Amino acid sequence: MSFHLAQEGVAATWEGVVEELGDAELVARLYDLTDPSREPEVATFSLDELSDDDLPLAKPGAVFYWSIGHRIEPHGQKKTESVIRFRRLPAWSTGDIRRLQREQAQGGDDISQVFGEETAG
Repeated sequence: MSFHLAQEGVAATWEGVVEELGDAELVARLYDLTDPSREPEVATFSLDELSDDDLPLAKPGAVFYWSIGHRIEPHGQKKTESVIRFRRLPAWSTGDIRRLQREQAQGGDDISQVFGEETAG
């Protein structure tokens, strides 16, 4: 018995930033990663489109990636797929940014000073 894997291809990818979160949908500003020359767009997504793992990450300011592609099943069936996945890196808070700006303005160019760590030396 032989197994044939589906073929996949990504047609377009966007980076999105959640601007508004409602009970059933979110509004996001999208940046086209496939064609960066395009102007940002605003789109609305149903929260039903998010995975259970991503749903708690959907907050204003959260970054996600939206990819649209195609899949050709081994028997030839063509499918269009849309995948949304949220970035799991921690976001910088306004307080973090202000603290880093103060440190830099005071001549804090040692990264261990910026993050409050002592250097061994």
